[in-house]
Amino acid sequence: MRSAMERVRFIRSFGAENLYLNCIKRYGLQGTQISIPNRAFENSMSLIPVSELTLMYRELEIQTQDSNYVLHSMADMPIDKAKIISRWILSAQDLISCVRRFNGGVSSIHSGAMLQGAQVGNILKWTYDVKGIPSDMRVHDSIRFAIFMVKLIREYLGAEYRPMRVQLCGMRKDTSLYSAFFGCDVEWNHHRTEVWLNNDHQIYQLHRPIKSSASLAMTYSDLDSLLDMPNPDEEIKTIAELIKYARYYGFPTIDRVAGFMGLSSQQLQRKLNSLGGSFTVLSNYVFSHYAAEQLVRGVSPQQISESIGYSSVASFNRMFKKHRGVTPREYVQQRVL
Repeated sequence: MRSAMERVRFIRSFGAENLYLNCIKRYGLQGTQISIPNRAFENSMSLIPVSELTLMYRELEIQTQDSNYVLHSMADMPIDKAKIISRWILSAQDLISCVRRFNGGVSSIHSGAMLQGAQVGNILKWTYDVKGIPSDMRVHDSIRFAIFMVKLIREYLGAEYRPMRVQLCGMRKDTSLYSAFFGCDVEWNHHRTEVWLNNDHQIYQLHRPIKSSASLAMTYSDLDSLLDMPNPDEEIKTIAELIKYARYYGFPTIDRVAGFMGLSSQQLQRKLNSLGGSFTVLSNYVFSHYAAEQLVRGVSPQQISESIGYSSVASFNRMFKKHRGVTPREYVQQRVL
């Protein structure tokens, strides 16, 4: 049971959103052809289980009938600079500072990811490793991340910059496609993703102008969300986040949540019992907490009720009052006062 819990990892929706949307557009797919619901991408801070990301990789390969769909859908797309995190990373005045920011902040974006930089002689190696993605799907994740890493580098060193070498997980037959994009030799079947840079003077000395008009401010709520990534050993919080994600499929059920963990509903209920709770109690806590956050943001009880999957707003109101002691309307009035 413990090992099943430790395998649960999360990625924020904006970490997978571009690949999802680009593939939908490029290959003329319908959102219903991919298991991850469209609603999961409405809030860029939403947490998506990495098991769902893996499923998306597999389904996109089937639906696009293109084993190189990650490269084809992402190579020509610019970095999305509209997101607060992207603006923060790219506000660094030099590449080294950008890499350090990204390495330090990635755990708040993807709990299974680890970025590191190391110097070996005259070579700088920027490496990416990930947990929670099976070996047969790691090739897609490796390509996706290497493309993003190289695009970040080119933001500072120029669009024509070529790394010394790129090492990727898995294998693809059309190696010339990848050599053309990266502009260097590409090696396959490595245990992690690596981008090699020549440690010359331009990496340290080349600075880029920063637009002061680009606001980096975020609300306290967004900051709380960004920093509130569950650790694998936080069992209750992990299950709570899975319940929150399950609402994108409708009213969350124990079968659905257990499935995200690779467990049966009986196994999950026993785990919750051992932690002193039950699925119903934890679900209602998650719902009431989520509803309180949304009410403060001005979302109506009707909209919140529908987003959670309640069949009627009256049922939602009763749940909220049971846990908060007041109705949603009274809660908003108290906050205003």
